Amino acid sequence: MSIAANTAVRVLLKTAMKEHTTYFRVYSLHAASLAASVRDANGYEWAVGSLTAILSSSLRVEEVPIHFEPRSEGSSKLTPAALFQWARYVAKQALALDRTHADLVRISRFALVGLVGLLVNQTILFALHGVGGQPPLVAAFVAIEISVLSNFVMNDRWTFCDRGGTRSGLSRLVRYHAACLLGIVANVSLFSLLVLGFGTHYLIASFLGILVGFVANFHGSSVWTWVKS
Repeated sequence: MSIAANTAVRVLLKTAMKEHTTYFRVYSLHAASLAASVRDANGYEWAVGSLTAILSSSLRVEEVPIHFEPRSEGSSKLTPAALFQWARYVAKQALALDRTHADLVRISRFALVGLVGLLVNQTILFALHGVGGQPPLVAAFVAIEISVLSNFVMNDRWTFCDRGGTRSGLSRLVRYHAACLLGIVANVSLFSLLVLGFGTHYLIASFLGILVGFVANFHGSSVWTWVKS
């Protein structure tokens, strides 16, 4: 769960830090006053809000590795409501950053393309398996590939239309497949780890997996598939 949260915050808020969720911190008096001034974060999101308040003031922050022991007794107090509150706060902070209009448009388009791809995937899967009676694994593979291809075309001609660069369309397609594979692996791996390894509620695990998969896919597409020329 920490891996998912930290990956999302590092990419969305551009902190360049590894840990954003711990409360095990040492503050200078100035940093403590900045952290205490945060009023719009009341739950788990305060760990992020207090940190971004300090980072935005240009104070130096140093990370010192610690050994974090697994929980030996008791259970987590994290609830789905608290999780969604945290995610909403991080999204709000990300939108408040000094991003260009083009950045916001690109992220929005990428998310919309992903939603269309999901609909394409489900439609093809239903047509092949539910109506056509094809084996489920065959239908799933074809549906995934068609949705990846449709997402590539829309992202290539719409989301990243200004980043064609010198690479051929085939090269971009291969790289996009790799970026999608990275997102899928991140999603499935985190979901499996949380559900099977830590007994996390499957809805929480699914949400975190999708979030990390989206971030990994967008990051890979931005820095590898469609490199700004």
